[in-house]
Amino acid sequence: MTLLPITIASCHRPDRFREACTAHGLTFERYGPAAEPKCTPAARVNPALALLDTPYTANWLRHYYNRQAAGVARVGMMHVPGALLTDDWGLVLTQPDENTGSFAVTSMSGFGWTPEQFSYMAEQGHLSAMPDGALALETGNRTRIKLAGTSALLSFPGAYTYGHWITDICARLELLTAQHDINAIDHFFLPGVSAWMFPFLAAYGVRQDRIIQLDKTHIYELEQLLVPTTMGQHHRDALPVQFARTVFHRLSSISSTWGRLPVWGKARKRSPLAFVLHTALTSAPGREIGNIAEIVALVEELGGQVLDPLKLPLPAFLNRIRESDLVIGQDSSALHNLAMAPRDLLVIQTEPRFNMLHPSIQEATGQRVGFMMAQADDAGVWTVRPRRLRTLIRWAREARLDTENPATPVRETEPQA
Repeated sequence: MTLLPITIASCHRPDRFREACTAHGLTFERYGPAAEPKCTPAARVNPALALLDTPYTANWLRHYYNRQAAGVARVGMMHVPGALLTDDWGLVLTQPDENTGSFAVTSMSGFGWTPEQFSYMAEQGHLSAMPDGALALETGNRTRIKLAGTSALLSFPGAYTYGHWITDICARLELLTAQHDINAIDHFFLPGVSAWMFPFLAAYGVRQDRIIQLDKTHIYELEQLLVPTTMGQHHRDALPVQFARTVFHRLSSISSTWGRLPVWGKARKRSPLAFVLHTALTSAPGREIGNIAEIVALVEELGGQVLDPLKLPLPAFLNRIRESDLVIGQDSSALHNLAMAPRDLLVIQTEPRFNMLHPSIQEATGQRVGFMMAQADDAGVWTVRPRRLRTLIRWAREARLDTENPATPVRETEPQA
């Protein structure tokens, strides 16, 4: 057994980050246009973001503005000379020191990893726990491959998730485009590649013959590795809106040409609303709505359409969203498609978590967002009250039609049945 000790450090503080870069020969190239200064939550409030004037939506957005008020500074590109790269998640290590081992570059805050993910790798046996509590990588059973030229890392622990492709992988591609000649990059590292990923890669000019799929059986010794930051670290963090706006504008413009092009000058058929079905592949289990048939019947009664993201090709799914005035759905990756097809959004929550990606996407695309909470019975089955949903849909319509004052009138109580 050949164990390589690795040092893990989040380096969240700017001074710790600079010290780590100096100590390990790393160069971080900051992308200035993405920076957002710290401010007070009150100064960060966007009055045009709220779709509904309800206590639940107001509380949601209060949390969102508190997160956004922290500002954004660490957006850019890390240059890692002589990097070691392994694992399908994209574990980046510095050349080992005989006394201290290697430093895990991707353990630093901003590059898509969290301490919990290193712990998970140890639990799964992908890393080994040392007697002193440190972690080590078994390298003896991994084939080493040396690659000259410039490489770029796209993968991270969320790379298998569709929603994180829209928010994080595309952000990495945007940074590579903005800060480097993407045609001069010799190798792009990803996890297992699926067909649905190719349109996003093509949007940024990534050639398929330059893609290398990461796994747990190889270690790549790279002459120069570029590691762009990610936009958000899972659901706990909001996105840098200014930079996200650039990413989503590109995706919206390019995706509008996917599939059949509309006939210019011909009016498209409008739909008052679209309900995006929850699926096991776009959301974690345990969030299913027990009375989904009632909700589907309500949407159809109101003239809306019900969309299954797994049964429609992506171009058709995006076009159905574009044809709708309002999109309703459960908290899931399927709703991230609104980054490419911007529309007002009503999110149904079936667990008490604050997913900051939805308000971030809505603000970055200039749309509004509202939230409602489903109710759980004693058996843990989630239920949406149809009467309450009907009222919230009506309020959302009123907000859209009131162009002079997007905010709806204050209502002291919400429908309860």
